[in-house]
Amino acid sequence: MKKQILLFLMALLPVVTWGDDSGAINGISWFYEESTSTLTLSGAGNMPDFYYVARPWDAYRNNIRKVVIGDSITSIGPRAFYGYGIESIVGGENLTLIGKYAFYGCSRLSSVPIWPNVRSFGNFAFSDCRGLKSIPLGPKVYELGEYVFSGTKIKSINIPGSLYVVSYKGFSGCAIDTVYIEDLRKWCNIFFITDRVLSSDNPLSQATHVFVEGEEVKEWNLVIPDEVTTIESNTFQGCQLLSTLTTGDGVTRIGAAAFYNTPLSTVILGKNITNIDCRAFSGCSNLKDVYVYAESVPSAYSMGNDDIESAFDNDLSTVTLHVPASAIEAYKAQSPWNNFGHIYAIGEEPLPQCATPTISFTNGKIKFACETEDVEYVPTVTCTPSQTLTGDELELGTTYTVSVYAKREGYLDSEVATSTITLSTVGDVNGDGKLTIADVTSLVNAILGK
Repeated sequence: MKKQILLFLMALLPVVTWGDDSGAINGISWFYEESTSTLTLSGAGNMPDFYYVARPWDAYRNNIRKVVIGDSITSIGPRAFYGYGIESIVGGENLTLIGKYAFYGCSRLSSVPIWPNVRSFGNFAFSDCRGLKSIPLGPKVYELGEYVFSGTKIKSINIPGSLYVVSYKGFSGCAIDTVYIEDLRKWCNIFFITDRVLSSDNPLSQATHVFVEGEEVKEWNLVIPDEVTTIESNTFQGCQLLSTLTTGDGVTRIGAAAFYNTPLSTVILGKNITNIDCRAFSGCSNLKDVYVYAESVPSAYSMGNDDIESAFDNDLSTVTLHVPASAIEAYKAQSPWNNFGHIYAIGEEPLPQCATPTISFTNGKIKFACETEDVEYVPTVTCTPSQTLTGDELELGTTYTVSVYAKREGYLDSEVATSTITLSTVGDVNGDGKLTIADVTSLVNAILGK
């Protein structure tokens, strides 16, 4: 019986044949050519898993510089070339899978073909390939494992529309600067697998340049197309280019940490939103206005890190919520919506008020400034004479009070700012080398347009 079991187990192992510089394993033939330092693989089918089987070409691991992959081979086995000194790879038109650690530590590798049929890259497949400068994501890539390209010098990445699953830390450890998104609708559906505390790197969290469907975005007023129904978890996490978000009426759910730690100032959610998962908008410290057009109050809580967590896990006291008039009381009664500093019915909001201007004196000039852009300043100047008798001398002086407010169409006028100026404050405005009342008069006339 023991002999039969042993024979059965041996039958399951790959068939390996050996020669001095060639051989075969599981139907994959190999040949090493010393004169060109080239390993050629031919045959058909999948390579075995080299976690458990010795690599028959290991004797040449320090000499192989080029690998040629036959077009009938369908996968590169795990650890197939782990730690090799490979400089280039050619062929592999019908590869569908790159196994775990397949090229891990191949530090001389500078480029990889864009394999047209590869669907999956295993964990650490090209990790620590320090010379690699481009990512070989072909048009059918569906899944990326963990740390696939960590430790590389890759600066840009083109995200194919086929990509769907990105494992935890899928893009971690890359030096990505530029991201090309082929299809925004499909990008919103990428499933970024997270760890228990919702941290998952996506390339937008590192990028300073983002191209969406061919156009570079600088300050991203993100508009989600109506065809999108779900914005998956972590999709835009950490993207520092985001300014505003508008979702179409098709969106019903926003995933966990989808916009975590982004500089969004305005969020506009369509009428069919029903669920906003935990920490979706946490860390959005610039948030000022949230518009929700749904008449049924969306759920904004879900499980995260073993606890119930809010979609807005931050201070909302300075944020204004805008909702339908018919549902305003329902929003005011439900958390976390009732934590917003102000809640107004859409279309019935009070006019915003211009910020109060500031008054400064620089180089003999009065300067006005206001945090509200494109305002008109309305100044007023009043004069208060004064006199001081010292012995037999009477010194005449004048104090001017400068008041100003800011106004802008569509805004309430600002509060009035006031400051006083004297001769010592003004300086020699008219340039006659003397500090006199004339200097103050020149400045005030300039303010009033005289």
